[in-house]
Amino acid sequence: MTIPCEEFYDTLTADQQLVTVTNNHNSPLTVAVSLVDASQGSVSPTSVTLPSQASADVTVTVDSNSQTGANALAFDVLTTGSDLDVSLTRYVDVLAGPVLKREILDKTKNNHARYRILHDIDNLADFDYVEVTYENLDTGWVDTITEQSGQREGYTTYSKGGAAGDTYEITIEVFDTSGAVVLDEVIQDMTDGTNPPGNEDLGGNPNDPVLDSFDVVDTTENNNTYFDVDYAVSNTAEFKEVKVVFDNQNSNHDWSDSTEGPNSNTSGTVSYNAGGTEGDTYEITVEVYNTNDIVVDTGSTTEVADGDDIGGGNPGGGPGDPVLDSFTVTDTTLNNTTNYQVDYQVSNTADFGYVEVLFDNMSGNDWSDSTEGPNSSANGSISYSSGGTENDTFDITVKVYDSDDNYVDAGTVTDVADGSDSSWPP
Repeated sequence: MTIPCEEFYDTLTADQQLVTVTNNHNSPLTVAVSLVDASQGSVSPTSVTLPSQASADVTVTVDSNSQTGANALAFDVLTTGSDLDVSLTRYVDVLAGPVLKREILDKTKNNHARYRILHDIDNLADFDYVEVTYENLDTGWVDTITEQSGQREGYTTYSKGGAAGDTYEITIEVFDTSGAVVLDEVIQDMTDGTNPPGNEDLGGNPNDPVLDSFDVVDTTENNNTYFDVDYAVSNTAEFKEVKVVFDNQNSNHDWSDSTEGPNSNTSGTVSYNAGGTEGDTYEITVEVYNTNDIVVDTGSTTEVADGDDIGGGNPGGGPGDPVLDSFTVTDTTLNNTTNYQVDYQVSNTADFGYVEVLFDNMSGNDWSDSTEGPNSSANGSISYSSGGTENDTFDITVKVYDSDDNYVDAGTVTDVADGSDSSWPP
């Protein structure tokens, strides 16, 4: 009797050859094959009687919930005959079955139904393409549209009609090279700008770019909202671009929602400008895209457009990055003219780039907010002067950048412009 086992078995694939049993005995034998753990799947046939020198194939269908990995599937072979009784246990490896991960983004806006659907197909060796069908269930004149993507990791978009509040049935189908549907999912969603449940994070693959840090600079004044978002991305072999979504949380100002970018630099700045929204609250989301146009990492923060945050939050900072050791603020304010000199010290300087100092007037005089520098000395000074702000309170932030313009460290002190000095750390 010989038992040549296959090396790998897939979940969800029916009737894979598990074992060939051959009767090398000189009389008939009955061979029974069974899984040690019956919940892992099923075999066929479970028993066969073989004349001398005859063979039979036994197949297996592995359940989708089966354990996967090396030697994950154990099966018993029991052979009986007139003068023979043999029992064997053998093990084979099990590969995880094909997987569809998806993220449905409801982009409905200004009463127009729009979708962007991201997908990632894993563990399907003979993958061919993905089809996404969009069917409007409420409005008869809106055509049913099917979009295709030939990428394992890709997306489709929809903007062919329909209004806010319509219900759509979205069908995602994954095809193999034989034309068979291997995976599918059907979702119903109302076009209201809110994503349906079940979305999955498509990032996290070893080659995906990573959002290291971002910082929002708010210089809003005179009822004009101004944001600059500084960001840094690492693991950039498959990096494509960064976009920043500005979502005004005040319902009567939806018109100011905007996606800015793209910026294809691994570190840089994305800017936003909207008149008439000073004082509004924004949710600001940084999106990192890979070369397949998939969002693989994000970061979000909430910011009130009030001009009172001109930087200093969320630095990067890894083991090899420059470190802000300390700084001293010398305050020589006199005759209603604010004068500051900031002396700073930076260590771990092999990858040092430069220093900037941000002066944020917290007393309402936003016109005096300023970013001074840069200074490319690791130990140096940066000065600031502003008339008409004596006795105003300032947040003074020293920001350290590496040689790739990535923001990696910072420190902040609060100082009243009255001639008295401050230092960091306190």
